[in-house]
Amino acid sequence: MKTFPLANNSSLSVAARWGQWRAVLLLSALLGLLGARAARAQENPLAGAYQTHGLTYQVWGRNPAHQAGRVRLVDENGRVLYKRLSFDTNFGVQMDLSDLPDGRYAFVVEIGREAHRFNVELRTTTQRLAEVSGDQAPAGPRLLSTAKAVR
Repeated sequence: MKTFPLANNSSLSVAARWGQWRAVLLLSALLGLLGARAARAQENPLAGAYQTHGLTYQVWGRNPAHQAGRVRLVDENGRVLYKRLSFDTNFGVQMDLSDLPDGRYAFVVEIGREAHRFNVELRTTTQRLAEVSGDQAPAGPRLLSTAKAVR
């Protein structure tokens, strides 16, 4: 088994010099800083796709380095149904998918060598609803029904 003395001894020597609680406090602070960076990255994503209404979607990218930016719509077989190239700082397109048949699709936003994929599944469903409406029952004593339910 191969050991790495610097990694093992440095953590032990920190714990020995500062005491365990200080080492834990230092480790917690470092992890907190790393977690804050990850949270900031999520607050400012480089690409996104959201539904505006019906089957219309806004697909966008943020490109501060002015690299080649692309928006593509691909089907489940990888065929490109739509593509747009941009070098703008912020770019995007609004797409209406209502004319497409049921199936799996993806919006792909590429910024330089980085790719962001947003999957969409179009599925037609039939929905059956029932609603009961009518007059309110009059106030006063209520009678229990003796009628049997029809099955």
